[in-house]
Amino acid sequence: MAADAEAGPEQAGVEPEGFLGYRLVRVAQGLEARFKAALAVFELSPRQFSVLAVLVERPEVTVAEIARAVLTTPQSMAALTEGLEARPWGLRDFRLLDPDGYYWRITERAAREQRG
Repeated sequence: MAADAEAGPEQAGVEPEGFLGYRLVRVAQGLEARFKAALAVFELSPRQFSVLAVLVERPEVTVAEIARAVLTTPQSMAALTEGLEARPWGLRDFRLLDPDGYYWRITERAAREQRG
């Protein structure tokens, strides 16, 4: 009996697909892979996309509030948003594809360019 308790699900004659939790994890993994692939076209990570989604809904939000919303720390926000702001041609922009299939690109001159 102790050997049965230590055996994995397959060894005990139980298939993991029979467990709802296992199937939910598998579905979540598939969705995550598709989401990452869709965002890769725009050179965005899922977390960067989440930052943009928060900013669209609440443009007045603070960095700390964004960090809480995307489940990270305020200290890691600079590295997270760096790819959203810095573009090689001196512009700040972000891009997204909305649910209706429209491609949005919002661009502004970087602060250093506006002063000069």
